[in-house]
Amino acid sequence: MLYLYRGSTNPAFPFGSQVLDFAAPEPFDPGHTHDHLGWALAAGDVNQDGSIDFFVGAPARKIGSAVHAGKVYVIFGGPWSGGHPIIKLAEQDPSMPAQADSEFGISVTGVRAFDPATGQYHFHVIAGASGAMINNKAGAGRVTVHKF
Repeated sequence: MLYLYRGSTNPAFPFGSQVLDFAAPEPFDPGHTHDHLGWALAAGDVNQDGSIDFFVGAPARKIGSAVHAGKVYVIFGGPWSGGHPIIKLAEQDPSMPAQADSEFGISVTGVRAFDPATGQYHFHVIAGASGAMINNKAGAGRVTVHKF
């Protein structure tokens, strides 16, 4: 479970009165209930709407039969009046099977960068998978960049 407290300008209530209580949106596998949601956290304005969006790593998330494959969630900010749009990022092409022990989401950050080809700024969510296997080498690790 992850709790995000919305700030306040009132010194009597520094944390405000709004709390986002977030659990991974997929049902948990009864045989693997600890996905380490919140292991890595970062924030930035992904969709450039002026609200802070959150990037939350769950590196031990089981995907299919792949234990500790991991997942990263992007939770869009804005007025907290109920549900928030959530994007689930996969480490690799969704048509490929998830990789066990990859631990995608063990680290996460975001950066806004200028693309000279388009003349526009784009937001990128960058996530690490410290246990990813590359060329049959376990634990080689991988960093993926997701452009928005």
